[in-house]
Amino acid sequence: MIKLPRIKGKKTGNFATSYAKGLAQETKASRSLESKGYVVLSRRAKTIAGELDLILRAPDQNCIVFLEIKRSQQLGNDIAISQVDQKRLLRAADSWIGSKPEYQGFRMRFDRCLIDKNGKIQHIENTFSLS
Repeated sequence: MIKLPRIKGKKTGNFATSYAKGLAQETKASRSLESKGYVVLSRRAKTIAGELDLILRAPDQNCIVFLEIKRSQQLGNDIAISQVDQKRLLRAADSWIGSKPEYQGFRMRFDRCLIDKNGKIQHIENTFSLS
């Protein structure tokens, strides 16, 4: 038998607790945006290219919004989305929209929702451009 070295690192925490917190944040974000006229189309949408936190139809009815939800220590401290994450989000959004013929021709927008430790929400539209 081959003896493998132990891999050291910090514990990632309780998965069930993290999952529940994530669901609570998504619910908080979706309720906030629904009160502004957005319609939730999907939560935690799984595609072959990855998962999308929330997918909404914007109040103008001709725009699909792909929303990333992030915890933040402080509102206003939005960190740029890396090129790698942008490509993943674009592929996932393209995959999702490709499976929904009723949304062909709709504009796509990528937004972010920051939620601080006190539960305050900051909605940031057009987190990155599609160019």
